[in-house]
Amino acid sequence: MADVPSTPQHGDERRRLDDAASRAEVRREALHAVVVDVTSALESAPLGSDDWSEAVRDALRRLDEGLRNHVRESEMPDGLLAEIVHWQPSYRSRAEAMRAEHETMLTQLDDLTSRMDDDASPAELRQAVSDLVVLVDRHRHKALELVLDAHNLDLAAGD
Repeated sequence: MADVPSTPQHGDERRRLDDAASRAEVRREALHAVVVDVTSALESAPLGSDDWSEAVRDALRRLDEGLRNHVRESEMPDGLLAEIVHWQPSYRSRAEAMRAEHETMLTQLDDLTSRMDDDASPAELRQAVSDLVVLVDRHRHKALELVLDAHNLDLAAGD
């Protein structure tokens, strides 16, 4: 990406946004890898077997860790969402929507983990896991769009 340093402060702020975006990209790719693992676990053994339950439970633990890392780092005071709002205050509502999605995903994951322990129907669990995977994947794409939009708006303003 091209720097548009109209002032030294502008260049420093731009680097902060770029750094936050780079860190977020690493987390986004790690989260994608976990989503692939969860999807693979759903297909790893016959539905409802002990092997299936163990594979899905392990994959959900990895998803829990990856998602909580994503949320923590994205919502830090110097995290991506704060940097985007600092750089583009008009994107505050989009950043808040991302935070709300974080809460929704974590709540669904906690609920799903509890249901795994409560002997829920394997078919219902598979559907709930699939729904969560779709939600996480959509969130990843929205996050990428937000970063690209923030950068594109900045580049257009710098012309």
